[in-house]
Amino acid sequence: MRTEQLLVEADPWPAVEQFVEALLEYAATKRALFAELVEAVGRDSELLTHSRAVISGSAQAVLDRGKEAGVVRADVQAPDVVRLVGGCSMMGVLDPEQMQRVSAIVLAGIRA
Repeated sequence: MRTEQLLVEADPWPAVEQFVEALLEYAATKRALFAELVEAVGRDSELLTHSRAVISGSAQAVLDRGKEAGVVRADVQAPDVVRLVGGCSMMGVLDPEQMQRVSAIVLAGIRA
């Protein structure tokens, strides 16, 4: 689900849940590709810089809405969530059960 759609169609906390789960799945599937891209075009390439900006902006929009609704901790920042999720996905392949547990742990940590 696209972020714009989440912001319009989902309540604030379900939007956060769906965004974190989608980001975790995205990061897990792109793990091998990311390493190849960094090697081919460099970490600071326009492509990767743009991708980071889109992901960060999307995370910020969903989290800000959650903060306004009082369901996300006030001290949580988009880069925190992106780093948590990205870090979880870089440790190797996650099976579906582990992905659910990791998602639940991240969500519990950011919930107000």
